[in-house]
Amino acid sequence: MISDLAMISGKPDISLLGTVTDRAGRNGLAVGTDTNTPGYTERQTLIFDLQTGALLDYETTALAQGDLPIEAPATIGYTTWLESAKVRAIGTRSGA
Repeated sequence: MISDLAMISGKPDISLLGTVTDRAGRNGLAVGTDTNTPGYTERQTLIFDLQTGALLDYETTALAQGDLPIEAPATIGYTTWLESAKVRAIGTRSGA
């Protein structure tokens, strides 16, 4: 798993950010990319489970304040996945 993410980090503009703890307290490996948005610079970060490769968390961080009324760096959005499963069809909740 780690070698796969290391390969991804070799792509232009993607960095291997190392081992981190997500907002649910789980350890994972983070990869990210920085973008310049009009008025500020932000980083998109994906955190993957070290064992399964499952996506645990996605975060957007403002790295430079720019025109935003915040003190950077600051998290400006995130999504945390607490569960995932295979289902028979879209809209169902029972397993495959």
